[in-house]
Amino acid sequence: MPNSTMVWAAGSRFKADPTVVGVIFEALSEENAGLVTARAVVDVARPTESPIHDEFEWNDEVAGQSWREETARRMMRSIVVITLPVEDRPAPSPVRLLHNVTTAEGRGYMPLARVLSSDDLWGQVVADIVRDLRNYRYKLAAFKQFTPHVENAFKELEGFLIAAKE
Repeated sequence: MPNSTMVWAAGSRFKADPTVVGVIFEALSEENAGLVTARAVVDVARPTESPIHDEFEWNDEVAGQSWREETARRMMRSIVVITLPVEDRPAPSPVRLLHNVTTAEGRGYMPLARVLSSDDLWGQVVADIVRDLRNYRYKLAAFKQFTPHVENAFKELEGFLIAAKE
């Protein structure tokens, strides 16, 4: 895109030049009716001379374990608890069972009940929610007709979440 630059998102751990990676993704998109798939990216990365080769683990023994760990992370992010209907809340409400937090022991997933018992852990979860809301705001910014509604909704939600943290 003219007048733009590609950068890694905050918190990203990739080291390859994001502009080069963007060009690769754009080329893959043009080759496949606009679609970039994980398999296509891995195939482009496979040759040792590929600019994104070093972003991947090529030792199958190590990569196998990494994949199992990624599957476990997806599983932990996917399990939800459904709160049964009660008088003041007639509709069932799904809530994630585990939330990603950092403690003195390291980074991992923790049950919501434990998160709620700690101001620090609750603050981390609220910060993640606020970050996600901001990311959705950026995604929706392309749709100008939604801008006023989106901005009002996000300001209200962010204010609520920040107040809930305090």
